[in-house]
Amino acid sequence: MIQNTAIIILAAGSGSRFSSSIPKPLVPIFGMPMIQHLLNNCPPDIDSYIVIQKEQEKRFFSKIGKQNYLYQKSISGTARAISENEHFLSKYDACLILNGDAPFIPSSLIAQCLNSPKKNILVGFKTGIKNQYGQIQIHNNEAIKIVEASDRTEDVSDLFYSGIMKLSKKYLAELKDIRPSPKTKEYYITNIVSESTPFDLEVAPEAYLHGINTQDELKQYEKLIRQNLYHTLTQKGILFSDFDSTLLHPGVIIGQDTLISSHVSLTGKTSIGRNSSIGQGSVIHDTHIADNCTILPYSILTKSSIGAYSTTGPFAHIIESTISHNAYIGNYVEVKRSRIESGVKAKHLSYLGDAYIDKNANISAGVITCNYAPWKPHKMISYVGTGAFVGAGCLLIAPAHIGEQAICAAGTVITEYLLPNSFAITRPKLVTKLRQPRTTHV
Repeated sequence: MIQNTAIIILAAGSGSRFSSSIPKPLVPIFGMPMIQHLLNNCPPDIDSYIVIQKEQEKRFFSKIGKQNYLYQKSISGTARAISENEHFLSKYDACLILNGDAPFIPSSLIAQCLNSPKKNILVGFKTGIKNQYGQIQIHNNEAIKIVEASDRTEDVSDLFYSGIMKLSKKYLAELKDIRPSPKTKEYYITNIVSESTPFDLEVAPEAYLHGINTQDELKQYEKLIRQNLYHTLTQKGILFSDFDSTLLHPGVIIGQDTLISSHVSLTGKTSIGRNSSIGQGSVIHDTHIADNCTILPYSILTKSSIGAYSTTGPFAHIIESTISHNAYIGNYVEVKRSRIESGVKAKHLSYLGDAYIDKNANISAGVITCNYAPWKPHKMISYVGTGAFVGAGCLLIAPAHIGEQAICAAGTVITEYLLPNSFAITRPKLVTKLRQPRTTHV
């Protein structure tokens, strides 16, 4: 790998053929901005930059959050997007250029380009859609020119330019000297390819390299990706009740013999182990689910981890939490920013927020952790010890601490430290009064 390499994603184009005011890289595909798919495939330990128009920064921030942004002042071609930032990018030995409208470039191909000792690389592919891509002219196994479809009178090779280019610092500096297209007056990055500045070639499969330029291409590409996903996953022994109703991001990992029911949404960096079951209507994002788990219908899991042999749902909601193995989070239970250890049972109608529930504790129906105070900047933790029993309707007011094997009677309010192996009960005295019978008028 060439040391000190950066990834540059070109995203400043207007995407006029989409007939939309939304910048093309932010157009959703599979429920996520197309550029986010590409960002998910970029290695986190490599500096990545997105080149955009300055006036679009707020829109990008609202959709994909804080990123390393560079700006293209004059929208006059891809070469200008790089050369206008050459003063900043010159600190890198090489830059890998990607297009923000090619969302599914495989992470393996990105890593292959980054790790190659070759300084200047073009990625080509073979396709039957010849009129949309520049064709790579080859001499002595090197690319010496890219001939655009509008300029070709005959084929010069069987390889087409994918939009993926690795540039050395030397070639990067030469971008500012290329000439504009006589037809469009734009400065294209492909014009850097010449006999005096040749590129090494890498050939990749076509399926995930296409750029998306129109709504029709978007739908066609979604269909193609779904077909490839279905074929790939079913060949690995993954079972689907109704694949057509499933929202599945290409980066999701699913283990053998796992069953995905209908109307399930699996997005982001989600991974699911072997022999698990995902119930109908479940929505799972950026979550790791281990082997032999059961996610019952209509559960929502976000940025969490579910241990082996655990059961979740139905209608559970788990947010930024860790559920250990053999735990049971049941009907209408919400777990937020908490850790649930192995063997814990919370089967009904509870809210466990900012809590640590230790091994084999039992959380009965209606238990609520109470830790919000508007005058405090941070929420405190509620702790339930190993083997403790928290009865129905208990309120744990943080920083509540329930010792191991302790018992909280139903309806108890815990505000302080409860010793291990102790019993706690707080109930107001029952007051009964006779009332006058109501008179019935005829």
